[in-house]
Parts: sequence; C-alpha cells; structure tokens
Amino acid sequence: MWSHAFIIDRELPISSSGQCNKTLLEDKTLAQETKLHLEGIGKYAKAMDIVHFLDTPEMKEWLNHKTTISHPTTKHWMHELGFNWGNTPKGQYVDGHKREDTVAYQQDVFLKDLAEIDATTRKWTKDGTKDTNAATIPDCCHTVVWYHDESTFYANDR
Repeated sequence: MWSHAFIIDRELPISSSGQCNKTLLEDKTLAQETKLHLEGIGKYAKAMDIVHFLDTPEMKEWLNHKTTISHPTTKHWMHELGFNWGNTPKGQYVDGHKREDTVAYQQDVFLKDLAEIDATTRKWTKDGTKDTNAATIPDCCHTVVWYHDESTFYANDR
C-alpha cells in the first residue's frame, strides 16, 4: 500500500514511531530519588544500580509498574542525571592506596598487627648484619615478614 502511494504522489509516509514515548525521568521526584540513591552508593555507582533500585517492591508500587527498566535505558538515565561512566583499566595496578577504606585498613588493622609481631621478627642493620641491639624475644620462633611489590610479583608473567 505504501509503495503504491509513493509511486502515485512521490511522498513518503511519516512514521509516528517514537512520537508519544515519554521517559519516567520527566517525573522530577523520581529523578531526584534516583540521583540521591546513586550518590549514596558513591563514585562507583553503575547503571545496574538503577535497575536494582527500581526493581524493589516499593518502587514498583510507587511507579505502578510490574516490570523494571532495561540496562540500556539506565545508561541513558545516568547520562541525563549528570553522571559519567567509563571502564576500569584492566591493568595490574590500580591506584587505590589513598582510598578511605584502604587508609582505614592500613591504620586500624595492618599496622597494629605488624606492631604485635614486631618483637618476634629479626632486625637487620643497613650493612646486612644482624642487629644485636634490637629488642626481640629471646629463644622464640621468629616471624619472617615477606615484603614484595607487584613489579617483582608479576616479573615472570610473560
């Protein structure tokens, strides 16, 4: 039918596809709630967090929906809400030594544990000889702390 109409008047019919679609983000309250939820997650929020947020029974009831939205839609939503995303580099080193949880672990757990075993470790001087002045527990099993960095750990990967 469209082919015959085109042959007669040489005009293509206008498609109304996509003309009446509205996004749920036009509801400013929903947009604000979604943005607050993502900000509560922190800087590692992802599009699937919106899917899970809207998939809760409370949100389904509030929106009067039985299903949740798709992952590609949530990617668009994140852009509309002012979020940017990217892939984490797949390298062997990720700079996370200044993150709050890492610093808290270092201060509250690692350094305290290291201080507890300090008396059972052997001490060495800069020239490589045993430090006889260091305070250690005599006649005990010594603890060896093996320090390494990733460059030596991954040295033979290739």
